[in-house]
This record gives sequence, structure tokens and C-alpha cells, in this order.
Amino acid sequence: GNTLTGITIQRFRLSAPAEQERRKQLGVDSETTALALKDNLQLSEKGAGLTNSFLTDWCRASFPSLPHEGVECIVGHLTSPSVVTYVARNLAIEDLTMSAEFPVPDEVLNSTFMAVIGALEESSGAERAAFFLRVRDSLVLIGF
Repeated sequence: GNTLTGITIQRFRLSAPAEQERRKQLGVDSETTALALKDNLQLSEKGAGLTNSFLTDWCRASFPSLPHEGVECIVGHLTSPSVVTYVARNLAIEDLTMSAEFPVPDEVLNSTFMAVIGALEESSGAERAAFFLRVRDSLVLIGF
């Protein structure tokens, strides 16, 4: 996968061939199936970028005297795979993830969660996505 701001982004097409076969058996043409099952790499990268940007801006506004290294540390912690996975599992992101494995691997869950944020930004705008991130980060900070 690609690495962006400390988050490993994986292509999550783990069960796409099986899903394509299932859809084919149901009579859905292969072109439609292929389009419907495209991976969410771009959305995941967009979500990771928005998350990093939002958290950096939030830290700078909330802690104006915090040195750059301190901001990087806080952002790094809040975007760490363990924190992202913990929040994603508690928000039932697993239910949105197409995966042949259960439980869903952490890398896939992280990518899916970032893709949800990217999709939220695309569908509802950066302001709504930032609101979602504020709620998410509040939950993390209070130990959700």
C-alpha cells in the first residue's frame, strides 16, 4: 500500500473476485460489476489528507505555543493505526467493509475508515467532514 501522513493505505479488494462472481451469477453484467467494485484508494488518500490537515490546523489553533514537533506528535498519535482502528471498530466501520477475512484486518479497516471520511468530504463538503472529525477526535480524547 501507499503511506500518507503515517497511515498505511491498502487497496481493499480482498473479496472483489468472489463478489464479482456472485453478481455475475445474479445476472449483473461484468462491466457494471467492475465499476461498482472499484477500490477506494483515492477516497482513502483523500480522507487521510483531510484528516491530517484538519488535525494539524486544530492543534495549531488549540495550542498556539506548541512547537511544530508537538503538533506532529499529537497528529501522529491521533492518526496512528491503533487509534484509527480502535475508533473505526467502535463506529462499526467493519460493517461497511467488503473483506474475505473476519475480523477485518487493521490495514483494511484503516483504509476503509479514511475512505469514509473522503467520501463524506466529496458528498457533503469539507465542513461536514471536518465536523465528523471533530466528533471522532473528541471521542478519542475522552477515551471512547
